[in-house]
Amino acid sequence: MLEKSIEQLKRVPLFSSIGNTDFELIAEQLTQENFPAGSEILHEGDPGDAFYILKKGRVRVFATLEDTNEEIPLSFLEEGDHFGEMSLITGESRSASINAVTDVEVWKLSKDTFDALILNNPSVTLTLTHLLTQRLKGANVARKASEEYYQHKFSPGGKISDVGIIKILKYAEDNSLSGKVILENNDDCATFHYRKGQLEKIDYHDLSEDEALDSVLTWNSGHFHIEPSVFKIDGGTTTDEAHKQKAAETTDDQPILAYLKEKFSEIVAFAGPRITRRAVNHAFHSFSGYFNNLNDLKIEIEPVIRISLRQNLKWTDKHSLMIAILLRDVIDILERDVIGLSFWSPRSADDRINDFLEGLQYFAFYDEAMEVIGS
Repeated sequence: MLEKSIEQLKRVPLFSSIGNTDFELIAEQLTQENFPAGSEILHEGDPGDAFYILKKGRVRVFATLEDTNEEIPLSFLEEGDHFGEMSLITGESRSASINAVTDVEVWKLSKDTFDALILNNPSVTLTLTHLLTQRLKGANVARKASEEYYQHKFSPGGKISDVGIIKILKYAEDNSLSGKVILENNDDCATFHYRKGQLEKIDYHDLSEDEALDSVLTWNSGHFHIEPSVFKIDGGTTTDEAHKQKAAETTDDQPILAYLKEKFSEIVAFAGPRITRRAVNHAFHSFSGYFNNLNDLKIEIEPVIRISLRQNLKWTDKHSLMIAILLRDVIDILERDVIGLSFWSPRSADDRINDFLEGLQYFAFYDEAMEVIGS
């Protein structure tokens, strides 16, 4: 029985490079568990007390917003994938829930068993530490590939006949476009103006909005292209007056808060509060297991932007890294759904803030965040 399990486990990528001696020690401690389709395997917030390998089946990974119970889909895992590995080292609570999509069989390694295993077999510690490091690197590569796909899933222009007018306009609405959708059919040209996914006006032969829409919806040929409103580069300002107001609120004794308020005011002005709030919550869920200082920062987007830091906080490089990674993750998430955020800059409109952040190596951390989150 053990020999059969070992042969199956050797086909799992996680164990592809492990030595035979350590492999057998680990395999002997694995137990098998079964979950029917629709059942819960892990619950967000529960103690992280075990590591799982999917032997058979498919599971769904998601997080839940505390205020609305809205589910944030994160990923799907299948045979050979694994989850819960960070709990073996940190013992932190689960940052996401996992439900069985199909009937599922897993191998389980409890934290108690793992702790006893490494206590008596130090070489296993080195082996699994290496594997966990490779796991994180692999996740980064996979995420980068996924985000590159999303960024290219819809061309900014093309033939109307390939997509259809309704789908083009629905795309602008669903993706919170701020900018223009320009439709051309022979010598006719219609321009749809959007702000945060809401249609503001249609420019077409001085027709009313209803008349213009009725006419354009009959077009079966021609071309379209999307022109998002972008942030102005000169002077570091944006097209939104709220940005200027926030930048003017900068104070020397609170440059971090001033910076975050400025940047999130930009993001909300461009993407809208609902989508931004979801991205912020996703980022906090994603990195709750990595930063024990995450509770030092609070970000609220609705009904107004409120950002606060724990009082009497002693600032460290880890705080700078944490904020850089969170902000980078928010932007990467939004770039999947909002057109034009590639023009956004992490730098402030206030040179005093930029100088302060340079002293903290914040912008270097922001650039290096790509390596952490795999964006």
